[in-house]
Amino acid sequence: MIDVIKIFIPNKGDQRYSPLQFPNLHQPLSKKHESGYWEGKIEGQDIYLTAFSTGLEVKACLPKIIHGENVTNLNRQGVEKSVNDLADILDCGYLDLELERVVVTSVEVSVSLIMREIPGKYYFLFGENPQMDMSYFIKHGRVTGVNYVSETGPVSFTAYDKIAYSVLKKTPVPPDRKAANVLRLELRLKTAEVIRKKFGRDLSPLDLYDEDVYRKLKTFLHEWYLSVPKTGQEIFLSAEGTLTLLRLKDLCAKLYYQLFPLDWQCTVSAARGQGRLSDDNYREIKRFFKRDSKGLESRRHELIAELDDKLLDMVNEG
Repeated sequence: MIDVIKIFIPNKGDQRYSPLQFPNLHQPLSKKHESGYWEGKIEGQDIYLTAFSTGLEVKACLPKIIHGENVTNLNRQGVEKSVNDLADILDCGYLDLELERVVVTSVEVSVSLIMREIPGKYYFLFGENPQMDMSYFIKHGRVTGVNYVSETGPVSFTAYDKIAYSVLKKTPVPPDRKAANVLRLELRLKTAEVIRKKFGRDLSPLDLYDEDVYRKLKTFLHEWYLSVPKTGQEIFLSAEGTLTLLRLKDLCAKLYYQLFPLDWQCTVSAARGQGRLSDDNYREIKRFFKRDSKGLESRRHELIAELDDKLLDMVNEG
């Protein structure tokens, strides 16, 4: 369940990394050798190198190293093989790479789920979270995914149609997945500081296939998914208690939010843009939709129930 990673390999003393150390490197994309900066791509691999005065940054798609594509989920054994293959590719007989010295500066935890319906029917049921900035991916006038960014740190969570995205980017898709409804969920921890805060220490590439670390990364993905409110719920009055005007108002408001989430978001966004909805009132509205209302009951949407179960099964796998 690990996809793209970034690692940083510090210089050994005063020795800087040179493109000449990588015989399988495409012609460097940058010529700023006088400052020690250069960029390049490993031929035949989705591996990118960026050299700085302090060391070498490597961005690599682990599933593509061993599968040639990243639609297929990468289990812990696959992570181990891809990390060691990455070390062999980078070593080239010249680098003398010591993985324990290498720091993971970004990691993408992802899962591809084969669903009953098209992916859009699921991520259109994702709502807003007061602690996240939410936005949609739009391509050729169509919404192709949804993205959430933490307001307190460089962390993001994304859901999108993996097959449509792969076709758009002209990247390989396994034959048995081309006609499938593949919903992709991704959690990105974008800096070494965020990773250090999560684990209490820096991680090396070797740690990524450690059983405890791997389990925690899957748990982080699951927790972020659960933190995203889901719409499309059935909302109805409880059979207990007194029927009041307040309860009816709560019911109407929550039904509107659950049944027409995009219309609700457009209405609220327009009101904020026109100055008719203050930040304080906006936060209060979001809190209202997040909390339970007395006298109302709800039942999750059947598609969300399907997604909940499939993600939990994947997280519980080895």
